[in-house]
Amino acid sequence: MKTHLALTALPLALLLAACGEEPGSNQQFYGAQPDLPEPERGILPSMTIAEPTPWGDQRPTVPEGFSVTAIATDLKIPRQTLVLPNGDILVAEGRGGNAAKLKPKDVIAGVIKARGNTSVESGNRLTLLRDADGDGSYELQTVFAEDLNAPYGLALHEGNLYVANQD
Repeated sequence: MKTHLALTALPLALLLAACGEEPGSNQQFYGAQPDLPEPERGILPSMTIAEPTPWGDQRPTVPEGFSVTAIATDLKIPRQTLVLPNGDILVAEGRGGNAAKLKPKDVIAGVIKARGNTSVESGNRLTLLRDADGDGSYELQTVFAEDLNAPYGLALHEGNLYVANQD
């Protein structure tokens, strides 16, 4: 009888074990102590280049009762926004990538990165958006600061605006 039970339990145990995570699943990469692979170095960086695609008429999916509306158009590579205390929005516009190429790998990486870059002209500016009457429609879109070098960081601290430029 015990042999019969063992023969029945063994296939059942194997079947249940097969229902677990697939080998190579991403579960090992989550949590407080992820089991990450060792870093690898090579001559060329291993990366997948994203194919730039315009949004067209597409909109993000949002929960019921919410909507998506463009508050600004004709921005030139917006990188970061900062909502000011009065409700105005500053948008940092600019393309990075103009850093000095100091090593041969920098030149190679630059060629590879350029394949995934946009053809849109860089703004190198801050644009101010203002909804003067609070109706959700931003009536004013104007240049706040220009001739910057790929601005990408914005912070307001004690009444001072800090802008991180590439240089």
